Amino acid sequence: MSTPPPPSSPQTHTGTCHCGHIRFSITSPLPDVVSCDCSICIRRGALIQRIPDADFHPITPTAASLEDGTHGLIEYRFNTMVARDYICPVCGILGYRRPRLGTGVWAINVRCLEGVEVEKLEVRRVFGSQLSTVGVEGGVTGEGKEEAAKS
Repeated sequence: MSTPPPPSSPQTHTGTCHCGHIRFSITSPLPDVVSCDCSICIRRGALIQRIPDADFHPITPTAASLEDGTHGLIEYRFNTMVARDYICPVCGILGYRRPRLGTGVWAINVRCLEGVEVEKLEVRRVFGSQLSTVGVEGGVTGEGKEEAAKS
């Protein structure tokens, strides 16, 4: 009988956008990296890891400036206008986002983490394309599937 692997211990990872304007660190293992099939994630190619607020440490811009909206990053919202994507105004890289279905968490672009060999990570596919969307009349349509809700 095989022994289950030990739980991942928290590790500190530093992340940056391409030009270094966005800098952050996280204190978290990388146990649940996801690749989403929604329209923006497919185009962006990001690999996402959700982490609690307490494990996300913005360096530049600072955490206080993210909360009051003077962060100097491009904030992009689409569809339901709830999720907030934070994009570097210099190089155009998404560093992190506030997902629409996860109060108290940040979704980190794992590809921005220094020293992480993404090809060695176990990546779970999620189906964001099946989440509810805003219809032509502004109403919410569709029934998201369980895996989609986790994205």
